[in-house]
Formats: sequence, structure tokens, C-alpha cells
Amino acid sequence: MKRITILLTVIITILLLNVQTGYSLPQAIYTVDRSDDAGGLACTSAANDCTLRSAIEKANASPANDSVLFDSGRTITLTGPLPELTDAGTLIAAWPSQDVNIDLNGAANAFTISGDNVSISGLDIYGGSTTVSALIIIKGAAENIKIYDNLIGDYWDGAITCGTYQGGVTGIHLLADNPAPSGVRLYVYGNEIRCLSIGISPAGSNAVVGENDSGNAGTDQKNRIFANTHGIVISGGSAGGDHRIRNNDIYAQELTGISIDNSSGTHIYGNNIYNNGTDGIYLVNGARANTIGCALFGSFDAARRNYIYGNGRAGIWISGVTSTSLVTRDNYVACNYIGLKADGSADGNQYGVYLSNGAVSNYIGSTADKGNAIGGNTSHGVVIDGGSNSNLVQGNFIGALPDGSTDRGNGGSGIAIWGASQLNIIGGANAANANTIVFNNTFGIHLLDAGGQNEIRRTLVGNLGRPNTVGGIAVVNTNQTLIGTGFTCTDVSGFDCLLVYANGINGISLYQANNTLIAAGTHIFRNGADGIRIENSSNNNIFPQYMGDNTGAGISVAGASAGNNIGVTMRIYDNGGPPIDLNGDGFTPNDPGDTDSGPNGLLNFPVTTSPAGSVSMSGTACNGCVVNVYRYSETAGYYAFLDGVVADNITGIWTFDLSSYGVTQDEAAFTATDAALNTSEMSPLGGVVSYSLFLPVIVK
Repeated sequence: MKRITILLTVIITILLLNVQTGYSLPQAIYTVDRSDDAGGLACTSAANDCTLRSAIEKANASPANDSVLFDSGRTITLTGPLPELTDAGTLIAAWPSQDVNIDLNGAANAFTISGDNVSISGLDIYGGSTTVSALIIIKGAAENIKIYDNLIGDYWDGAITCGTYQGGVTGIHLLADNPAPSGVRLYVYGNEIRCLSIGISPAGSNAVVGENDSGNAGTDQKNRIFANTHGIVISGGSAGGDHRIRNNDIYAQELTGISIDNSSGTHIYGNNIYNNGTDGIYLVNGARANTIGCALFGSFDAARRNYIYGNGRAGIWISGVTSTSLVTRDNYVACNYIGLKADGSADGNQYGVYLSNGAVSNYIGSTADKGNAIGGNTSHGVVIDGGSNSNLVQGNFIGALPDGSTDRGNGGSGIAIWGASQLNIIGGANAANANTIVFNNTFGIHLLDAGGQNEIRRTLVGNLGRPNTVGGIAVVNTNQTLIGTGFTCTDVSGFDCLLVYANGINGISLYQANNTLIAAGTHIFRNGADGIRIENSSNNNIFPQYMGDNTGAGISVAGASAGNNIGVTMRIYDNGGPPIDLNGDGFTPNDPGDTDSGPNGLLNFPVTTSPAGSVSMSGTACNGCVVNVYRYSETAGYYAFLDGVVADNITGIWTFDLSSYGVTQDEAAFTATDAALNTSEMSPLGGVVSYSLFLPVIVK
């Protein structure tokens, strides 16, 4: 009766496994009914006649598509390496209710596979040592290998902590291609992999982790990879790549969840990557053209979103190297929650995304439907550091959920650019590329010791009730920054522009920042202090399109600042302080002879010689200065730029005909810009006829 029961169990097992794997009926079935490690047994139907070692020997010697099964749960302690699985189609599987343990006992690799279509399922595999490179090795040109529903690593006692940590041992190792395969080499799904140096290491190409060979990636196919030093490490230079890592829980590693080293073309999506000691995902040493989340040219798919949170350093760290042959570049990060769980609650990494050490031309987001939500991180949302150049940050929600209004502020700035990094682009030429950067606890965007020609395009930096606490954009000890450039702003509401809006202190701050361009794509509204604050900064060109309703001045210039060319080219609305404030002391009248010095040379604004109400105006300004004329509309509540004229180079006399604009002198105000591009404060409406009226009040 016992023999009949075992036979029925074997038949049912084979039928079920055929359904799960798509295998045809086996040529032969070898049933392991001994726990020792003897070889050379016949593996017949006789009792006590088949060890695992002997069953593999028989399968290798027979035609393809053999099955190695087990009569019951048992622990098999190896005394040496098992025979290499060379025969195509071999299946080694334990029944789900069985408890079949393969204890390497520090002897050697458990399974080495070089035949196609080999499957290993339902085993507990453990007991490696530093003399064992991997528990399972796939070598040669083997394809369509399936490793599923196994416990790989420490013999589990029901806790996340490891009973015996197997340092220096990899769970599953795919060797480099030899030759390159025509199809998928390896499927890994439904496993628990833990307590190893590396959980999975596909050094070759075409491995699929978290999906079966039918394309299913549900709960049954999910791998749990935890408590290793590294969860998954992909390396291999030119041979590496085209892996799919999806639908996995990768957590509680000592160091990284996923590490990609000098490998290309890996697709990482649909994973939960959390509570790892350093980085959730680490790309380094020439990692290139890898995709994290949505595909570069694909549409948004919520199923491709990775949830990357609670990691000790960065959610995603992208690091280059100094060698030009190993540039980490062209990696694409989109659709992910970084610092956020699936329910939208915050569980921050230290940093959301960190680019360092010469990482170039990487994409963080693309369009708003595929942007990342980067929030709740304890420091900055995105950092570009260490000479990392030409990266794009577009279409992201940084400091908020994708609704743009739910507070998930980062502990530092939304975006920080440091360490001589240059030519990076924040936002894009199209409205769909705009970032939303709100609720962050320092600045929305902070450039510190950065390189030149970093560009800030269409982006929402702050919003009503959603301020970045310290300020919108800060440029510190950084030259040649481009703000509001690279696109044409058409929406008068500002929402297809660079909108710096309702931040805690200044909208834009320049400190020791020279040669900055703030261009016509910039709208600056309702910030808690000045719209633009310029301090100890020179030779900046300030031409925002809209400026208004800021608590302080529209534009203030302070400290050792010179050559700041200020032209509000469209409209400047009512601010709490003057439209332009030199020296931060509010409106200050001219001084006779303009002999004083200070920010922008405390240049005198133009004065008029025309009677009140004139339409044909004349006056004086500094010799050869450009006189810019603005109209103030009391009804609309803003100054609008009309045009400019040049004062005579010797006498300083200028004339301007207001009649073609339908404006009288009483509605006009004026600034002067000298040859060194210092711009003055704006005159009172109607201009000022003489200096003497102001002398008893204040002298600059």
C-alpha cells in the first residue's frame, strides 16, 4: 500500500508541475528515497535505492526531460559537489507539503546547470561557506532555466534575522554568456533568498527575476530577497544586460537592494525596495541605459512603479567614475515612488535620488504622467553632485504626491546641485516636462558651488499653501546659471512657465552668484520676502516676465553687487517694497552728482524736465545710459515695460514720446542702466524734476 501511495503522489506531482511549467511528460522519473550522498545507485523502483546525487547521474545519462522527485521530506547533507546538470529538460522538484533540505555543509556548490530547460523547485538550499561561490550556478549557453518556489540561503527559523549568515556566498549566479543566448537564460520567481553575501548575481544577460516563463508576475511569482549583504548584483561589462527585475520584495539588506555595476539594459519595475542599509538601487562604474520604472518611450503604467523607501542612504544612487570608458550614463528613472509607500505615506530614504562622481546624461522623470513622486526623504529629494553633468530632471513631483497638493516635503531642498556639476536641466521646453516642487523644508531648488550653465526651465516652485519653507530658488557661489530659459512662455497665468510662487522667504536668491540669467519665462509671485534677492553678486541679467505681490521688494540688490542689469520686460505688480530696491532700505531718492557707491553703484534713476501731464517727455540721466520707460496701470495694478531710449553720451539728455502708447507722464516711471550694466531703482510715477525736493529726507 505504501508503494502505491508514493506512486500516486509522484504521478500527481508530475501532472501539477507539468501544468505549472509547461513541461511535457518526462522520459524518466527518479524518486529520491535516501538522505545520504552516495553516488552510483541504480534509482530503480526498489526501496532505498536512490540518492539525489545518483538521480542526477541517471538523468544526465538518459534522454532529455527527466524528473527528479522525492518520496518524502528529508535533509540531504552533501559531502561534495553534486554532478553538473547537463541534460536538457531535467526537473528537480519537491512536493509543496514536503520539507526537502539540501545542506551543502560547506562542501561545494549545490547545483551547477549547463543544460537547457532545467528547473529546480520546492527545495530548501543552505549551508554554504567561503569555499562555495554560489548555491546555484548557471553556466555556458544554458537557456530557459527556472528556479522557483525555493528557500535559498540560511535555513529559516521564521525570523528575518539569519541563523547562520553565509558570507561570501551568492544564492543564484548566472555566469557571463558563452556564447550569447538566443532567448531568456534564467527565470527566478517565487523564492525566498536570504542570509547570503549576494542574493542573485546575473553576470550574463537575459535573466528574468520575479516573472515566470508565461509572463505572469503575480503574488505567486514574487521573490522575497532579504537580509543579504546585497540583494541583487548585476555586473558583466559588455556581456551584461537585458535583465528584467520586477515584482519582488527586496528589503533589509546590509548594504544595497539592487546594484548594477558596468552593465546595461536592465529593466527594474514593479518592486518594493525598502529598508536596505545603504541604497535601494545603486548604479555605478559605467552602468548605462538601464530603466527604473516606466520605459523611456512607453506610456505610464502604474504596474511598473517601484516603491523605494526607508533605505539608509539613497533611494537611487547613480555614480560615475573618472575613466571616460566607464561613464555612468543614459539611465532612465520614471513613474516611481521614492521615499513613499504604495499607500502614499512617507517613509523616507536619506536622499531620494543622488547623482555623483561624474554621472552624465541620466533622466530623472520625463513628462508629468511618467514623473517620479519624490517625497518624505530626510534630506534632499534630488542631488546632482561631484561633476555630474547634462542630466535632466523633468516631470516630477518633488515634495508632494502626484496630485501636487498632498504634503510629502523632503527634509532639505527639493533639488540640490553641488560640486561643480554643470549643464544639468531642471524642467523642460514643454509644459508636460514641468516639475512640481513644493513643501520642501529648505529651498525648492538649491545650487551651491555648482558649475556653469545649469538650466531651470518650466517648473512650479512653490504654490499657494504649498511653500518651500526657506525659499524658491537659491543660487550660491555658482556662476552662469540659466533661469527661465529654453522655452517660450505663453500662459499669462504662469502655469506653463517657470513659476516661483508663494515660497516662505525669497522667490529667487542670488548670493555670490555671477553671470546669472533670469529670463522672460520666469514668473515670481507672492513670496514671503523679496521676489528676487541679489547679494554680493555681479553681472547678472534679470529679465523675468512677471513679478508681483511679494511681501518685500520686487528685486533687491545688496552688498558688494555691481553690473546687475535689471529689466522687467513685461509686468511688475505691486509688491510690499519698491519694484527695485538698491541697498535693501526701501525707496531712496537720488543724490546730487551721483557720487555715492554701493549695490549697482547706487545709480541715480532718470529725472524729468517736462511739466506734469506731458506726453512728449524729456529729462536727464547718466551720460549714455539706457532709460527704460514703464507705464503703471492703477486699474490693473502693475507696471508694464513700454520701451527704452539712450541718453546723450555727453549731456545725458533723453526724450521719449508717450503719445503713441496712450500714456501721460503721470502714469510713467523710469529706470537707468549705465555702460557697466548697473540698473537704478525705479523712479516715482511722473518722474522727478529735481533733486532738491528729496535732500531733507534722505541722501544715498
